Amino acid sequence: MALRALSIGSAGSAVQLVAISSTSNATPVVATIGANSFLTSGTRLAIAGITGNTQANGIFTLENATATTYRLVGSVGNGTHGGTVRSGIVFDRTPLQKAHRGLLILGGNFVGTLLLESFGSYDEFAAGNNSLLGFLPPPLSGEGTAIVTNTIAVTTSSVTIASSSVVIAAAQEGITFEIDLPFILRASVSAYTSGSLFARIAA
Repeated sequence: MALRALSIGSAGSAVQLVAISSTSNATPVVATIGANSFLTSGTRLAIAGITGNTQANGIFTLENATATTYRLVGSVGNGTHGGTVRSGIVFDRTPLQKAHRGLLILGGNFVGTLLLESFGSYDEFAAGNNSLLGFLPPPLSGEGTAIVTNTIAVTTSSVTIASSSVVIAAAQEGITFEIDLPFILRASVSAYTSGSLFARIAA
């Protein structure tokens, strides 16, 4: 069976791997996302934190418009974009579906720390914690975890997020990890030294 690979974004600084800079007040809403994200039509994206154009918050299927703009299918704009945007890849379609296992593939010449955060629901993602559903395992497991620090959300606590923090050196280009797919995965660079990072998941 052929593998399906899905980009979860890229970064060349301390940002989210899917960095949304603006959303249009249009039907459908068009989101501007950082260059070289390599997102494709059909990708499912969770968005939260937008003020003004609040109807751009939610879970949407992306449709490519240009290399850096994507239509949020089914959305209707309702104001001027503002706020601090959170974004995450949604895994709700086979073979890339929550509770399934995949392969995280990292590329580039990045030096820094990649932070992966798991959320079991959109409400938890929007709030930025795992306080509603309680226990949630970290996303990474298996071989390669010597450079990973995992945090497990074991209780309903607003300060606990199920996460995996990966310290990456340039010599580790092409490193792979087993990943337990959550409902929503938020990826960001929490510490940046140099280079660029590209990330995708295959299943």
